[in-house]
Amino acid sequence: MAENRSKSDQYLLRLPAGLRGKLKEAADANARSLNAEIVDRLERFPELSRLRMDIAYLETENSRLAKDLDMARAAVDDAKASAFARQLLASERHADPHQDGETENKQPIIRLPEDLAEAISKAAEKMRRTMEDQAIDTLEKSYVLPGRLK
Repeated sequence: MAENRSKSDQYLLRLPAGLRGKLKEAADANARSLNAEIVDRLERFPELSRLRMDIAYLETENSRLAKDLDMARAAVDDAKASAFARQLLASERHADPHQDGETENKQPIIRLPEDLAEAISKAAEKMRRTMEDQAIDTLEKSYVLPGRLK
């Protein structure tokens, strides 16, 4: 920084009130002259501008990743619901009343396509009821039974 003053460019600079004091405090903290502080800041300006662009990019990327994370969490929830539905269907298959020899009050067992079982399972979970209750409720709303005509 110790250049010959006759060869360096000079520029008279007017500073807003209070800025000179702030620059002088920073110069003292960095153990350099006021001029060296101003030159350092001017030289670092392009780098600081790039940092602003980097921050904007990272904010955009963060937002995109947050959406991806939400989608992944939803997929995990869907997978859990599917596993629950499969487990429920498997347990219903083992609890088949036709297998244990009982003939009174036999309930029909309905085999559901997996995607329908999953949809009913999700609805049942949201409504905090059993899959059977949800299926019955849905069927009752879909079909008007002869005794229930208004």
